[in-house]
Amino acid sequence: MKQPYYIAPEVIKKNYNEKCDVWSSGVILYILLCGSPPFSGSSSQEVLKKVQQAHFNIETGIWKSVSEEAKQLVSKMLEVDVEKRYSAEEALCDPWISSSIKQAKIENPTVFAAALKNLQHLKVLN
Repeated sequence: MKQPYYIAPEVIKKNYNEKCDVWSSGVILYILLCGSPPFSGSSSQEVLKKVQQAHFNIETGIWKSVSEEAKQLVSKMLEVDVEKRYSAEEALCDPWISSSIKQAKIENPTVFAAALKNLQHLKVLN
């Protein structure tokens, strides 16, 4: 069975709008930056409970090597309060996205190699 890693808390409550897609994109960005999902568990119920609690870590481990701007973007996309959460347009106009497009070079390949290794071990489709 697939784990519901990408589901927004408001979707669980069946009261949602297009910002639930920003949440899902934030989960994907989180995974791309560190190689593991922000909300995980051994069962769908455990994952859903963690999604509803909306507590995620962007301070330890590999996150120490991630820029503050990237962390802020993830936080704004994974904001549990839908009114405060970024819209798709706001996310695309975020300074980290804008500067990343301009830079487009890897400054610390070791960090990205570690994230890639984590991604290889991630079993999202269980």
